[in-house]
Amino acid sequence: KYSSTQEYWELRYRANQSSSWMRREDSDAGNCPPIYHWRTQKLQGWFNNDMQAVSTVLDLGVGDGCQALLLLEAVPHIERLVGLDLSRWAVKRLRRNFKGLLQDRLASTESHGGLMPQVEFYHYDGFRSPHQLQGRRFDVVLSLQVIMHILEEELFDAYMTKLFALADKYVVIQSANKLAPPNNHVRGWRFTDWVELKATEWTLLTSLPVEWDQKQGDRAGDTLWLFVRLSWLSLGGIDGAG
Repeated sequence: KYSSTQEYWELRYRANQSSSWMRREDSDAGNCPPIYHWRTQKLQGWFNNDMQAVSTVLDLGVGDGCQALLLLEAVPHIERLVGLDLSRWAVKRLRRNFKGLLQDRLASTESHGGLMPQVEFYHYDGFRSPHQLQGRRFDVVLSLQVIMHILEEELFDAYMTKLFALADKYVVIQSANKLAPPNNHVRGWRFTDWVELKATEWTLLTSLPVEWDQKQGDRAGDTLWLFVRLSWLSLGGIDGAG
């Protein structure tokens, strides 16, 4: 049992259960869990085919940064990525190691033309954005396997509000969409009810079931969801989604 969502993630990352790959001497992103590689392939398709004019990304719950690393490697037209996380320890490690890891991996590919995307990492408490983000929005905001780890109703509402408020064009969510009571560090939410009620300027563009681990306990029913802002949709901000 954990007293809060923030306590769980701070203790987990400090115990090094999710971030051993971040060590510079162990920088092979192939060590990332299989879901990261599956998700990178699907996100790459969305970034290249279904989204238009995308160059800035916010990862709201960046965690160990492994997904961010894979995504930046796979999608060369991302010029800036910002990651926020509840864990001060995770953010500290990312600030120390991520740029070097990214430089190492991009050095082996010509797809980026020698250009390094800008990356920033900040701690936040789940309610207030860091002052460095005041007045900023991003083409895409990502929430990848985060919602299921939110325990508190107040934090869920604040997280969802920030998720859509910080997005200018698209929101990508990986989550199941079913209510379930808290169990250790996991809770089920019907987040689409929140979207329909409180994010009325957004609509679902497409979704994709997560196939590789449908039988894996608390991840059963996981789906990738792509939302688009209606004002951007009206300007033609899609290409072949389905």
